Amino acid sequence: MMLCRLRSNALLIFVSMAAGCSSGSVGPSSTGSPSAVEADNATSPTASVAAPTSPLTMEHWRRKMSRIAPPKDGCFELSYPATTWQEVPCTTAPAVPFVPAKGPGGDNVGNGTDFASGVDGVISFAEGSFPSVTGVTSETGDAGANSFTLQLNSNPFWGTALCSGSGTPDFCQGWQQFVYSSAGCTGERPCIFMQYWILNYSNPCPSGWNTYGNDCWENSTSAGAAPAVPATSLANVALGASAGSSDYVTLSTGSGTLYTLSQASVLGLNLDWALAEFNIFGNCCSAEAYFNNGVSIVVQTLTDSVTPTTNAPYCASSGYTGETNNLNLVSGSCCPFGGFSQGIQFTESNVSGATPQPCPPPSSCGTDIDPYILTGSPIQKLVTSSYAYLWACFNVNNDCECGAFDAQVAVGSTTYYSWVPAYRMPSACPANPACTVSQL
Repeated sequence: MMLCRLRSNALLIFVSMAAGCSSGSVGPSSTGSPSAVEADNATSPTASVAAPTSPLTMEHWRRKMSRIAPPKDGCFELSYPATTWQEVPCTTAPAVPFVPAKGPGGDNVGNGTDFASGVDGVISFAEGSFPSVTGVTSETGDAGANSFTLQLNSNPFWGTALCSGSGTPDFCQGWQQFVYSSAGCTGERPCIFMQYWILNYSNPCPSGWNTYGNDCWENSTSAGAAPAVPATSLANVALGASAGSSDYVTLSTGSGTLYTLSQASVLGLNLDWALAEFNIFGNCCSAEAYFNNGVSIVVQTLTDSVTPTTNAPYCASSGYTGETNNLNLVSGSCCPFGGFSQGIQFTESNVSGATPQPCPPPSSCGTDIDPYILTGSPIQKLVTSSYAYLWACFNVNNDCECGAFDAQVAVGSTTYYSWVPAYRMPSACPANPACTVSQL
Protein backbone atom coordinates (compact mmCIF):
# COMPACT_ATOMS: atom_id res chain seq x y z
CA MET A 1 0.00 0.00 0.00
CA MET A 2 1.20 3.51 -0.74
CA LEU A 3 2.35 5.64 2.16
CA CYS A 4 1.49 9.33 2.14
CA ARG A 5 4.63 11.17 3.09
CA LEU A 6 2.90 13.31 5.70
CA ARG A 7 5.30 14.90 8.13
CA SER A 8 3.42 17.81 9.65
CA ASN A 9 1.10 15.60 11.70
CA ALA A 10 3.68 12.99 12.63
CA LEU A 11 3.52 11.85 16.24
CA LEU A 12 6.85 11.40 17.96
CA ILE A 13 7.65 8.52 20.29
CA PHE A 14 10.90 7.52 21.84
CA VAL A 15 12.72 4.59 23.35
CA SER A 16 15.47 5.20 25.88
CA MET A 17 18.69 3.48 24.95
CA ALA A 18 20.49 4.27 28.20
CA ALA A 19 21.72 1.40 30.31
CA GLY A 20 19.72 0.45 33.37
CA CYS A 21 16.33 1.74 32.22
CA SER A 22 13.61 0.30 34.41
CA SER A 23 11.21 -0.09 31.50
CA GLY A 24 13.24 -2.95 30.07
CA SER A 25 15.92 -3.33 27.44
CA VAL A 26 15.41 -2.33 23.86
CA GLY A 27 16.37 -5.15 21.58
CA PRO A 28 15.92 -8.90 21.25
CA SER A 29 14.93 -10.78 24.37
CA SER A 30 16.74 -13.87 25.56
CA THR A 31 14.36 -15.96 23.46
CA GLY A 32 15.27 -14.08 20.31
CA SER A 33 11.90 -12.31 20.03
CA PRO A 34 11.61 -8.50 20.01
CA SER A 35 10.54 -7.04 23.35
CA ALA A 36 7.71 -4.52 23.53
CA VAL A 37 8.21 -1.35 25.52
CA GLU A 38 5.76 1.27 26.68
CA ALA A 39 6.00 4.64 24.95
CA ASP A 40 6.04 7.77 27.07
CA ASN A 41 4.75 11.16 26.11
CA ALA A 42 7.45 12.83 24.07
CA THR A 43 8.06 16.19 22.57
CA SER A 44 9.85 17.00 19.39
CA PRO A 45 13.59 17.01 20.05
CA THR A 46 15.19 20.44 20.21
CA ALA A 47 18.78 19.26 20.57
CA SER A 48 21.11 18.65 17.67
CA VAL A 49 19.69 15.73 15.71
CA ALA A 50 21.89 13.07 14.17
CA ALA A 51 21.36 11.94 10.62
CA PRO A 52 18.56 9.37 10.34
CA THR A 53 19.64 5.76 10.41
CA SER A 54 18.08 3.04 8.26
CA PRO A 55 17.17 -0.20 9.98
CA LEU A 56 15.40 -1.40 6.85
CA THR A 57 16.61 -4.67 5.43
CA MET A 58 17.16 -4.64 1.68
CA GLU A 59 13.87 -6.49 1.10
CA HIS A 60 11.85 -4.10 3.25
CA TRP A 61 13.53 -1.15 1.52
CA ARG A 62 12.64 -2.67 -1.87
CA ARG A 63 8.99 -3.05 -0.93
CA LYS A 64 8.77 0.50 0.32
CA MET A 65 10.63 2.23 -2.51
CA SER A 66 8.92 0.23 -5.28
CA ARG A 67 5.71 1.96 -4.24
CA ILE A 68 7.17 5.47 -4.33
CA ALA A 69 6.99 7.12 -7.74
CA PRO A 70 10.02 8.90 -9.17
CA PRO A 71 9.86 12.71 -8.96
CA LYS A 72 9.03 13.17 -12.64
CA ASP A 73 8.68 11.20 -15.86
CA GLY A 74 11.85 9.59 -17.18
CA CYS A 75 14.30 6.84 -16.24
CA PHE A 76 15.67 6.45 -12.72
CA GLU A 77 17.71 4.15 -10.54
CA LEU A 78 17.99 3.75 -6.80
CA SER A 79 20.49 1.71 -4.77
CA TYR A 80 20.04 0.44 -1.21
CA PRO A 81 19.68 2.11 1.25
CA ALA A 82 19.15 5.44 -0.56
CA THR A 83 15.65 6.90 -0.80
CA THR A 84 16.12 9.52 -3.53
CA TRP A 85 15.67 8.42 -7.15
CA GLN A 86 18.60 9.30 -9.44
CA GLU A 87 17.79 10.17 -13.03
CA VAL A 88 19.71 8.18 -15.67
CA PRO A 89 19.71 8.12 -19.48
CA CYS A 90 16.84 6.26 -21.12
CA THR A 91 17.00 3.78 -23.95
CA THR A 92 14.51 2.58 -26.61
CA ALA A 93 12.01 -0.29 -26.37
CA PRO A 94 11.88 -3.12 -28.94
CA ALA A 95 9.85 -2.09 -31.99
CA VAL A 96 7.78 -5.28 -31.92
CA PRO A 97 4.28 -6.09 -30.62
CA PHE A 98 3.74 -8.15 -27.48
CA VAL A 99 0.43 -9.28 -28.84
CA PRO A 100 -2.93 -9.76 -27.14
CA ALA A 101 -4.24 -13.26 -26.52
CA LYS A 102 -6.32 -14.77 -29.28
CA GLY A 103 -7.23 -17.87 -27.22
CA PRO A 104 -8.72 -19.91 -25.79
CA GLY A 105 -5.23 -21.18 -25.16
CA GLY A 106 -4.09 -24.76 -24.75
CA ASP A 107 -2.58 -26.47 -21.73
CA ASN A 108 0.51 -24.29 -21.66
CA VAL A 109 0.53 -20.95 -19.86
CA GLY A 110 -0.20 -17.95 -22.06
CA ASN A 111 -2.47 -16.95 -24.94
CA GLY A 112 -5.43 -16.81 -22.58
CA THR A 113 -4.39 -19.56 -20.15
CA ASP A 114 -3.28 -17.98 -16.88
CA PHE A 115 -4.47 -16.60 -13.55
CA ALA A 116 -4.98 -12.92 -12.81
CA SER A 117 -5.51 -11.11 -9.50
CA GLY A 118 -8.86 -9.35 -9.56
CA VAL A 119 -10.13 -6.62 -7.22
CA ASP A 120 -13.61 -5.23 -6.68
CA GLY A 121 -12.44 -1.66 -7.20
CA VAL A 122 -9.47 -0.21 -9.10
CA ILE A 123 -5.84 -1.31 -8.85
CA SER A 124 -3.29 1.38 -8.03
CA PHE A 125 -0.18 -0.80 -7.81
CA ALA A 126 0.65 -4.39 -8.74
CA GLU A 127 3.76 -6.50 -8.31
CA GLY A 128 4.72 -9.89 -9.68
CA SER A 129 7.38 -12.24 -8.34
CA PHE A 130 8.34 -15.90 -8.11
CA PRO A 131 8.53 -16.94 -4.42
CA SER A 132 9.70 -20.44 -5.34
CA VAL A 133 11.59 -21.63 -8.44
CA THR A 134 12.78 -25.22 -8.61
CA GLY A 135 14.48 -27.24 -11.29
CA VAL A 136 15.35 -24.40 -13.69
CA THR A 137 18.66 -24.99 -15.45
CA SER A 138 17.85 -23.34 -18.78
CA GLU A 139 15.29 -21.36 -20.73
CA THR A 140 15.32 -20.91 -24.48
CA GLY A 141 13.36 -18.54 -26.70
CA ASP A 142 13.38 -17.40 -30.30
CA ALA A 143 16.64 -15.51 -29.77
CA GLY A 144 18.41 -18.34 -27.91
CA ALA A 145 19.20 -18.86 -24.23
CA ASN A 146 17.55 -16.56 -21.67
CA SER A 147 15.24 -15.03 -24.24
CA PHE A 148 12.01 -14.10 -22.45
CA THR A 149 9.83 -11.34 -21.10
CA LEU A 150 8.34 -10.70 -17.71
CA GLN A 151 4.94 -9.13 -18.28
CA LEU A 152 2.57 -7.49 -15.83
CA ASN A 153 -0.57 -6.99 -17.90
CA SER A 154 -3.80 -5.16 -17.25
CA ASN A 155 -7.21 -6.41 -18.25
CA PRO A 156 -8.70 -4.92 -21.42
CA PHE A 157 -10.78 -1.99 -20.18
CA TRP A 158 -13.46 0.40 -21.40
CA GLY A 159 -13.44 4.16 -21.41
CA THR A 160 -10.08 5.12 -22.89
CA ALA A 161 -10.44 8.45 -24.69
CA LEU A 162 -8.51 7.15 -27.69
CA CYS A 163 -11.47 4.93 -28.59
CA SER A 164 -13.34 8.03 -29.72
CA GLY A 165 -11.78 7.58 -33.17
CA SER A 166 -12.63 3.89 -33.41
CA GLY A 167 -14.74 2.51 -36.22
CA THR A 168 -16.44 0.29 -33.63
CA PRO A 169 -16.48 2.43 -30.45
CA ASP A 170 -18.83 0.06 -28.61
CA PHE A 171 -16.21 -2.70 -28.87
CA CYS A 172 -13.04 -0.62 -28.50
CA GLN A 173 -10.93 -1.16 -25.36
CA GLY A 174 -7.58 -0.10 -23.94
CA TRP A 175 -4.99 -2.61 -22.77
CA GLN A 176 -1.61 -1.92 -21.12
CA GLN A 177 1.49 -4.03 -20.55
CA PHE A 178 4.43 -3.40 -18.19
CA VAL A 179 7.35 -5.35 -19.61
CA TYR A 180 10.88 -6.49 -18.87
CA SER A 181 12.45 -7.72 -22.12
CA SER A 182 15.67 -9.72 -21.92
CA ALA A 183 16.84 -8.38 -25.31
CA GLY A 184 15.77 -6.24 -28.23
CA CYS A 185 16.18 -2.80 -26.73
CA THR A 186 18.88 -0.40 -27.90
CA GLY A 187 21.99 -2.45 -28.67
CA GLU A 188 20.00 -5.66 -28.15
CA ARG A 189 20.16 -5.01 -24.43
CA PRO A 190 17.52 -5.68 -21.73
CA CYS A 191 15.12 -2.94 -20.67
CA ILE A 192 11.80 -2.15 -19.02
CA PHE A 193 9.02 -0.28 -20.79
CA MET A 194 5.27 -0.03 -21.30
CA GLN A 195 3.31 -1.09 -24.35
CA TYR A 196 -0.13 0.37 -25.03
CA TRP A 197 -2.93 -1.15 -27.11
CA ILE A 198 -6.21 0.09 -28.54
CA LEU A 199 -8.13 -3.13 -29.17
CA ASN A 200 -10.81 -3.40 -31.87
CA TYR A 201 -10.02 0.06 -33.21
CA SER A 202 -11.16 -0.97 -36.70
CA ASN A 203 -10.01 2.25 -38.34
CA PRO A 204 -6.67 3.59 -39.53
CA CYS A 205 -4.60 3.89 -36.36
CA PRO A 206 -3.92 7.30 -34.78
CA SER A 207 -0.74 9.04 -35.89
CA GLY A 208 2.36 7.37 -34.48
CA TRP A 209 0.59 4.12 -33.65
CA ASN A 210 1.29 0.76 -35.30
CA THR A 211 -1.33 -1.50 -36.85
CA TYR A 212 -1.89 -5.13 -35.77
CA GLY A 213 -5.01 -6.50 -37.44
CA ASN A 214 -7.92 -4.43 -36.13
CA ASP A 215 -5.80 -3.25 -33.18
CA CYS A 216 -3.30 -0.42 -32.68
CA TRP A 217 -0.20 -0.41 -30.49
CA GLU A 218 2.72 1.78 -29.46
CA ASN A 219 5.53 1.68 -26.91
CA SER A 220 6.30 4.15 -24.16
CA THR A 221 8.34 7.05 -25.51
CA SER A 222 11.42 5.71 -23.75
CA ALA A 223 12.58 2.54 -22.01
CA GLY A 224 14.66 2.09 -18.90
CA ALA A 225 17.95 0.23 -19.23
CA ALA A 226 18.04 -2.88 -17.05
CA PRO A 227 20.52 -5.66 -16.27
CA ALA A 228 20.39 -9.11 -17.84
CA VAL A 229 18.47 -11.63 -15.75
CA PRO A 230 19.18 -15.32 -16.39
CA ALA A 231 16.22 -17.65 -15.99
CA THR A 232 18.08 -19.37 -13.17
CA SER A 233 17.72 -16.16 -11.13
CA LEU A 234 13.95 -15.69 -11.45
CA ALA A 235 13.46 -16.17 -7.71
CA ASN A 236 15.30 -12.85 -7.13
CA VAL A 237 13.16 -10.79 -9.49
CA ALA A 238 10.14 -8.57 -8.85
CA LEU A 239 8.35 -6.43 -11.43
CA GLY A 240 6.13 -3.63 -10.13
CA ALA A 241 3.69 -1.33 -11.89
CA SER A 242 1.62 1.67 -10.87
CA ALA A 243 -1.16 3.56 -12.64
CA GLY A 244 -2.02 7.21 -12.10
CA SER A 245 -1.66 10.51 -13.93
CA SER A 246 1.73 9.00 -14.75
CA ASP A 247 2.32 5.25 -14.94
CA TYR A 248 5.58 3.63 -13.95
CA VAL A 249 7.23 0.21 -14.07
CA THR A 250 9.94 -0.87 -11.63
CA LEU A 251 12.33 -3.82 -11.78
CA SER A 252 14.23 -5.37 -8.90
CA THR A 253 16.76 -8.14 -9.55
CA GLY A 254 17.80 -8.74 -5.95
CA SER A 255 21.09 -6.84 -6.33
CA GLY A 256 20.02 -3.87 -4.21
CA THR A 257 19.27 -1.57 -7.16
CA LEU A 258 15.84 -0.60 -8.46
CA TYR A 259 15.27 0.44 -12.07
CA THR A 260 12.19 2.44 -13.01
CA LEU A 261 10.57 4.18 -15.98
CA SER A 262 7.74 6.71 -15.62
CA GLN A 263 5.59 8.23 -18.34
CA ALA A 264 2.40 10.29 -18.41
CA SER A 265 -0.67 8.10 -18.74
CA VAL A 266 -1.63 7.29 -22.32
CA LEU A 267 -4.74 5.14 -21.94
CA GLY A 268 -6.13 6.23 -18.56
CA LEU A 269 -5.44 2.85 -16.98
CA ASN A 270 -5.89 4.32 -13.50
CA LEU A 271 -9.64 4.68 -14.17
CA ASP A 272 -10.46 1.00 -14.72
CA TRP A 273 -7.58 -1.36 -13.85
CA ALA A 274 -9.39 -4.30 -12.25
CA LEU A 275 -7.22 -7.37 -12.96
CA ALA A 276 -3.46 -7.95 -13.17
CA GLU A 277 -1.71 -10.87 -14.89
CA PHE A 278 1.96 -11.58 -14.20
CA ASN A 279 4.18 -14.31 -15.62
CA ILE A 280 7.21 -15.19 -17.73
CA PHE A 281 6.56 -15.42 -21.47
CA GLY A 282 8.31 -15.49 -24.82
CA ASN A 283 10.04 -12.35 -26.06
CA CYS A 284 7.39 -10.84 -28.38
CA CYS A 285 5.11 -11.85 -31.19
CA SER A 286 3.36 -14.94 -29.70
CA ALA A 287 6.76 -16.50 -28.90
CA GLU A 288 7.26 -19.18 -26.23
CA ALA A 289 9.66 -19.27 -23.28
CA TYR A 290 10.81 -22.90 -23.21
CA PHE A 291 12.12 -24.38 -19.94
CA ASN A 292 14.02 -27.60 -19.39
CA ASN A 293 12.11 -30.55 -17.96
CA GLY A 294 11.51 -30.82 -14.21
CA VAL A 295 10.55 -27.19 -13.57
CA SER A 296 8.03 -25.89 -11.03
CA ILE A 297 7.47 -22.17 -10.44
CA VAL A 298 5.28 -20.44 -7.88
CA VAL A 299 3.88 -17.16 -9.22
CA GLN A 300 2.66 -14.41 -6.90
CA THR A 301 0.77 -11.29 -8.01
CA LEU A 302 0.14 -8.57 -5.43
CA THR A 303 -2.52 -5.93 -6.06
CA ASP A 304 -3.02 -2.72 -4.04
CA SER A 305 -6.36 -0.97 -4.49
CA VAL A 306 -7.03 2.75 -4.89
CA THR A 307 -9.46 2.43 -1.97
CA PRO A 308 -7.39 0.75 0.76
CA THR A 309 -8.65 -2.64 1.87
CA THR A 310 -7.48 -5.76 3.62
CA ASN A 311 -9.86 -7.95 1.60
CA ALA A 312 -8.37 -10.70 -0.53
CA PRO A 313 -8.66 -10.31 -4.31
CA TYR A 314 -9.97 -13.19 -6.38
CA CYS A 315 -8.33 -15.68 -8.73
CA ALA A 316 -9.54 -15.00 -12.26
CA SER A 317 -8.93 -17.68 -14.88
CA SER A 318 -7.78 -15.06 -17.34
CA GLY A 319 -4.76 -14.34 -19.46
CA TYR A 320 -4.29 -11.36 -21.73
CA THR A 321 -1.02 -11.74 -23.64
CA GLY A 322 -0.44 -13.88 -26.72
CA GLU A 323 3.05 -14.96 -25.61
CA THR A 324 3.40 -18.31 -23.81
CA ASN A 325 5.70 -20.62 -21.85
CA ASN A 326 5.87 -24.42 -21.82
CA LEU A 327 4.60 -24.86 -18.25
CA ASN A 328 1.10 -25.91 -17.25
CA LEU A 329 -1.07 -24.44 -14.52
CA VAL A 330 -1.30 -26.85 -11.58
CA SER A 331 -4.96 -27.59 -10.94
CA GLY A 332 -6.37 -26.10 -7.75
CA SER A 333 -3.21 -24.13 -7.00
CA CYS A 334 -4.52 -20.57 -7.26
CA CYS A 335 -5.41 -19.07 -3.91
CA PRO A 336 -6.10 -15.46 -2.91
CA PHE A 337 -4.85 -13.95 0.34
CA GLY A 338 -5.73 -10.74 2.15
CA GLY A 339 -4.45 -8.66 5.01
CA PHE A 340 -2.14 -5.70 4.50
CA SER A 341 -0.59 -7.38 1.48
CA GLN A 342 -3.24 -8.72 -0.88
CA GLY A 343 -2.78 -10.91 -3.92
CA ILE A 344 -2.92 -14.36 -5.44
CA GLN A 345 -0.46 -17.24 -5.67
CA PHE A 346 -0.40 -20.25 -7.96
CA THR A 347 1.92 -22.96 -9.27
CA GLU A 348 2.92 -23.80 -12.85
CA SER A 349 5.04 -26.76 -13.80
CA ASN A 350 6.08 -29.25 -16.49
CA VAL A 351 6.49 -32.01 -13.89
CA SER A 352 3.97 -34.83 -14.16
CA GLY A 353 1.76 -34.92 -11.06
CA ALA A 354 3.09 -31.61 -9.70
CA THR A 355 1.37 -30.44 -6.52
CA PRO A 356 0.61 -26.86 -5.49
CA GLN A 357 2.80 -24.84 -3.17
CA PRO A 358 0.98 -24.28 0.15
CA CYS A 359 -0.99 -21.05 0.06
CA PRO A 360 -0.33 -18.16 2.43
CA PRO A 361 -2.72 -18.17 5.43
CA PRO A 362 -6.01 -16.40 4.63
CA SER A 363 -5.16 -13.34 6.75
CA SER A 364 -1.41 -13.43 6.36
CA CYS A 365 0.46 -10.19 5.80
CA GLY A 366 3.38 -12.13 4.32
CA THR A 367 6.44 -13.63 5.99
CA ASP A 368 7.70 -10.45 7.66
CA ILE A 369 5.29 -10.28 10.57
CA ASP A 370 6.19 -8.85 13.92
CA PRO A 371 4.66 -10.94 16.73
CA TYR A 372 3.71 -7.92 18.83
CA ILE A 373 0.37 -6.23 18.39
CA LEU A 374 -0.04 -2.48 18.41
CA THR A 375 -3.53 -1.71 19.74
CA GLY A 376 -5.39 0.96 21.61
CA SER A 377 -4.45 4.59 21.24
CA PRO A 378 -1.73 5.47 18.72
CA ILE A 379 1.76 4.49 19.79
CA GLN A 380 0.83 2.60 22.91
CA LYS A 381 3.60 0.10 22.33
CA LEU A 382 6.70 -0.06 20.21
CA VAL A 383 8.84 -3.03 19.37
CA THR A 384 12.62 -3.19 19.32
CA SER A 385 14.58 -0.57 17.42
CA SER A 386 15.52 -3.09 14.75
CA TYR A 387 11.86 -2.99 13.75
CA ALA A 388 11.66 0.78 13.39
CA TYR A 389 10.08 0.75 9.93
CA LEU A 390 6.73 -0.91 10.46
CA TRP A 391 3.47 -0.88 8.62
CA ALA A 392 0.90 -0.79 11.40
CA CYS A 393 -2.72 -0.02 12.16
CA PHE A 394 -4.32 1.33 15.33
CA ASN A 395 -7.90 1.68 16.52
CA VAL A 396 -8.38 5.45 16.79
CA ASN A 397 -11.77 7.02 17.55
CA ASN A 398 -13.65 4.05 16.10
CA ASP A 399 -11.53 4.19 12.93
CA CYS A 400 -8.58 2.09 11.84
CA GLU A 401 -5.60 4.38 11.21
CA CYS A 402 -2.80 2.82 9.17
CA GLY A 403 0.67 4.12 8.52
CA ALA A 404 4.32 3.52 9.30
CA PHE A 405 7.03 4.21 11.84
CA ASP A 406 9.62 6.27 10.06
CA ALA A 407 12.40 8.83 10.51
CA GLN A 408 14.49 7.22 13.21
CA VAL A 409 16.84 9.82 14.73
CA ALA A 410 19.14 9.72 17.73
CA VAL A 411 19.37 12.53 20.29
CA GLY A 412 21.90 11.64 22.94
CA SER A 413 20.89 8.30 24.38
CA THR A 414 17.32 8.52 23.10
CA THR A 415 16.08 7.20 19.76
CA TYR A 416 12.97 8.86 18.33
CA TYR A 417 10.49 7.43 15.82
CA SER A 418 7.75 9.38 14.09
CA TRP A 419 4.37 7.89 13.26
CA VAL A 420 3.49 8.76 9.66
CA PRO A 421 -0.23 8.16 8.97
CA ALA A 422 -1.22 7.00 5.50
CA TYR A 423 -5.00 6.61 5.66
CA ARG A 424 -7.96 5.73 7.88
CA MET A 425 -10.69 3.15 7.37
CA PRO A 426 -14.11 3.87 8.97
CA SER A 427 -14.15 0.65 10.97
CA ALA A 428 -12.22 -1.20 13.62
CA CYS A 429 -8.89 -2.74 12.67
CA PRO A 430 -8.83 -6.46 11.81
CA ALA A 431 -8.79 -8.59 14.93
CA ASN A 432 -6.39 -11.16 13.53
CA PRO A 433 -3.00 -10.33 15.11
CA ALA A 434 -1.17 -11.69 12.07
CA CYS A 435 -2.42 -8.68 10.15
CA THR A 436 -2.01 -6.03 12.81
CA VAL A 437 1.64 -5.27 12.11
CA SER A 438 3.84 -6.07 9.17
CA GLN A 439 7.22 -4.74 8.17
CA LEU A 440 7.48 -2.80 4.95
